[in-house]
Amino acid sequence: MRGVTPSRRLAVSRALVWTAGLAGVVHAAFSLYWALGGRWLLATVGQWAVDLSTEAPLAAGIALGLVATAKLLGAAIPIGVAYGRVPWPRFWRGISWAGGLLLVAYGGVNTIVAVAVLAGVFRAEPASADRDGAAWLLTALTARLSTVRLVWADGGYSGRLLPWADRVLH
Repeated sequence: MRGVTPSRRLAVSRALVWTAGLAGVVHAAFSLYWALGGRWLLATVGQWAVDLSTEAPLAAGIALGLVATAKLLGAAIPIGVAYGRVPWPRFWRGISWAGGLLLVAYGGVNTIVAVAVLAGVFRAEPASADRDGAAWLLTALTARLSTVRLVWADGGYSGRLLPWADRVLH
């Protein structure tokens, strides 16, 4: 960054770490919400989380509470490091970089798998949460686009979704 003063560079760095920290706190807040029994968007975590919260709510609450704590620490520690308030800054920067690389790898693998499913490389059976999401999406879609008349769904979406679509969308 040629021509940028050290004080300007520090200000930009701190603004970026605060932005990332705020995003991390929001991310942690969702996990805390689910840990306390909330269900909205829980299916985005995975069907295992939905099943666990139904079958063993205390275990799900403890697990998601620990996840929320880890996310909150992951959001707060880099801010503390940026202001020199946390000991061993090199250690925490290394942990932050490793965590960031793991998150990028995780997102990349999920993206590759999603593209492979969409390209038909392999077939994934939709979970009940996917079918419920399809109903929500179809409702929102038809509310905004009244010209939608035909929607294709494969056999994995049979069961409750097709009768619902026939009843509601006609």
